[in-house]
Amino acid sequence: MSKKRKGLALMLGLLLLVVGLAGCGSKEINGMKAYKSEITSMKVQSNNLVKIEGTTSAPDGSAMIIADSKKHGLLASGSETEFTVPKAKNGKFDLYILPYQFVDYKKGSTIKLFVAGIESGKLSKKDISEPTSKVKKLYKALPDNFEASDQKVDFDAKYNALKYFLGNEVEIHKSSSNLYTILPKEDTELGDQVTEAIYGDLTNWEDVTRKIMVSSGLAKATIVLLNPENPSLKIYTAKNAEETYDAVTEAFGDSEEADTDEDSDTSDDTTDDPSEETTSDEETSEEADIDEEVTE
Repeated sequence: MSKKRKGLALMLGLLLLVVGLAGCGSKEINGMKAYKSEITSMKVQSNNLVKIEGTTSAPDGSAMIIADSKKHGLLASGSETEFTVPKAKNGKFDLYILPYQFVDYKKGSTIKLFVAGIESGKLSKKDISEPTSKVKKLYKALPDNFEASDQKVDFDAKYNALKYFLGNEVEIHKSSSNLYTILPKEDTELGDQVTEAIYGDLTNWEDVTRKIMVSSGLAKATIVLLNPENPSLKIYTAKNAEETYDAVTEAFGDSEEADTDEDSDTSDDTTDDPSEETTSDEETSEEADIDEEVTE
């Protein structure tokens, strides 16, 4: 064989090798090319988002998706501040996941995760943010086509979910495996709203209770809201997005109706009415009813 032919054969061999390596670790799933990927790190950040880092054989721009061993997809973003499609870049990827998606896993347990890069242009932002049928099929297919990345859950996902949702307006303490107490901080919007409520102003109480109920649902836990003026007493509880106790509404829920009735009984007599003192005593009694000891 001439030197020229040997050179051409060598070039052809190298080309085939490059093509082979480029396709290494990829599989055809539901008409889309999926690339092998591996998690190298999973940890909670100071903003309570779970950050997952890893490597991938996917080309730049490929959309990254992730599922667990139950074939459930995890909604992951490529940004900490807004939802974007996470993408491969220079053989690496970063995923940001809301902590409530890990609440079924106890701290210290191991979770099996499956990650893959899907060829560019096949998945849109809407496909992933509001999982379409083709994305759900991909989630289900990942465990059957790729090896798991075993990751240790070294954080309390329920706590981090509450912290992410409620922010820095409250102090959160774990009382038992599934019960958390929250104490509103002074000089915060939530703290002011709760303080107003325990003195009978229910203007913002519905917003407060809705926030507590939603957070208990996300964390799949029982949440106890403590009296900011006496932290040994509870004023509201919710479990798995359901209200279980509301001392404020019990005490003041009918106060507006009572005030309306009193206004309708007004007269021209300007002398002191003894009933006003009685009303004051009743209000004091209602405030006392709010203070019930916290029990698990």
